[in-house]
Amino acid sequence: MFWKKKSDKPKSLIKSTAEVRGAFRVQPLPKQPIAFLFMGKRVNAMDISAGGISFKNNGFPDGKIENIKFKLPGDPRVLEVKLQIVRIIKEKNICCCQFVDMLPDQDDQVARYVLERQKYDLRVQKKGLMK
Repeated sequence: MFWKKKSDKPKSLIKSTAEVRGAFRVQPLPKQPIAFLFMGKRVNAMDISAGGISFKNNGFPDGKIENIKFKLPGDPRVLEVKLQIVRIIKEKNICCCQFVDMLPDQDDQVARYVLERQKYDLRVQKKGLMK
């Protein structure tokens, strides 16, 4: 199997099209939420990707950068990352955020979680189709 070598170039999630995220996103399972404090308020991730997180807006300003800490389900390590609100979807009251200056280990940790959630969703979908 061939693996693509990681690039040292910084990732950019902002595109000129309407699509902002450049990575596949998954929703945390209801019984395994991803929660953290943002500007002193507890929020739950609505979805997560290797590039960022979205959550309900609770009066947060566009562009705000905040250091956050959270654990991914099934992983005992605490992720300490910088998160920036890159867009607020006013109609849905959602903050779309990107990770800023993530370390390679942190990036791998999030990517591993997203991949495992994708696999889980595919297994569930396959079982549903087989019934």
